[in-house]
Amino acid sequence: MVGLSIRHKICARNNITLDWVIKNRPAWLKEIKRVRHRYTDQGKAAARAQLRGVAADKTASSPVPGMPHGIYEYHASKGHISAGQEKSVGASQVVRVSYGRSEQYDHLVGLLEPMFDFETLQKIDSPLVNRIARDLKWPVMDRLKESANMVKELALPAFEAKLVQAVSTEQATENIRPRLSQAPPANTLLVIAIDKTVNKAEIRDVAFRYGLACQFMLSDHAPKTYSVNYYGNLAAGVFSKAGGLICGLGEMPGDVDLFIGLDVGGVSQRAPGLVFLFTRNGAQLGLQLADLQAGERLDNDALESLLRKSIQAYARHYNAPPP
Repeated sequence: MVGLSIRHKICARNNITLDWVIKNRPAWLKEIKRVRHRYTDQGKAAARAQLRGVAADKTASSPVPGMPHGIYEYHASKGHISAGQEKSVGASQVVRVSYGRSEQYDHLVGLLEPMFDFETLQKIDSPLVNRIARDLKWPVMDRLKESANMVKELALPAFEAKLVQAVSTEQATENIRPRLSQAPPANTLLVIAIDKTVNKAEIRDVAFRYGLACQFMLSDHAPKTYSVNYYGNLAAGVFSKAGGLICGLGEMPGDVDLFIGLDVGGVSQRAPGLVFLFTRNGAQLGLQLADLQAGERLDNDALESLLRKSIQAYARHYNAPPP
């Protein structure tokens, strides 16, 4: 399975370094989360890092741990400092950065440039965001089509494999099965975008077989369908199926401790897709999945197993023996 994330990242002009931000827009610094190297190594794209904060006790001449020279000397020896940058980089302040791990490293602000996303820009320059946003509106269908084009025939040299388009629902379903040959991580939830030509139930049946909850969305609705309410409902489905609490009841009449809701689905075989568990105040305890069932009815053993799992989940939530 391949996940693709398309995000807008806005980089500063060449002369706008993190050093410039500190000297000219110091209030921005606390909002900037990502930075990019102003140099490249071995022809690779400039590395990006998470900005962790200012190292007020360090200077450009501070030693690099485990090395015989200081921070400036290290970068100079690696060819990271271009002609004309020596003075400004040598006077740079030092910040701490990380590269996807917990380890933090000292770096010179003269060799880093800030990266902005819309959330950051909204905080530091909302008028600019409003001007940019007018030209960046991208309908959902266009986003999905562009995603498909980006991954089409994508080669994975390390695995001697590439992505190919599935010509039918049956082929797509068969492609899913081997990737689920090993048990998926606990609490896995699949969010799947399909169009009206796809048989959702066939894909869902495969997911059921591996004990996976699914949230589907259609990618070929009329454009006006993709409103705030549509995405709100989609988010509510994902949130609930992942065990989240959307709302709670202040008081429930009657002597009730646990509500169990069954959602039955499937085509050639029937299965409760989800069994939701709620306390008397509406708090969701989680969900259970059943084995696939033949026929139109749930057999007694399957129903008994689901009820037993539900009661055990209730007991674990309250750290008490099952009722």
